[in-house]
Amino acid sequence: MKLYCFDYNNYGEFYLVMASSFDEALVSVRKYLLGEVKHKTLTSIDGSRHKTCRYEEYLKWKKATVDELPEGFSLRILNKGEVFCGEWA
Repeated sequence: MKLYCFDYNNYGEFYLVMASSFDEALVSVRKYLLGEVKHKTLTSIDGSRHKTCRYEEYLKWKKATVDELPEGFSLRILNKGEVFCGEWA
C-alpha cells in the first residue's frame, strides 16, 4: 500500500488515498467525487442550464490518467515511513 496525494497547485487542497496502485487510487477519487455530486446541472434565473462545480470536477477526474492529471494537479506517492508535510491554512 502507498499513499497517493493528488495536490492542487500546492494550495493545501488535495485528495489523499491509501491504495495498492495508481489505478486503484484514481478509482477511489472518482467514486468520492461522484458521491459528492448531488445535481449534474442547475438552472439559472434566465433559464439556461449549467453543469454544477462538483459535476465538472468529477468529469475532469473521469478523464484523468497517470500521465495526464486534471490541470493544476500533481501527484506525490509516499511509501511506508515517508512524511508529507503540507501547510495547513
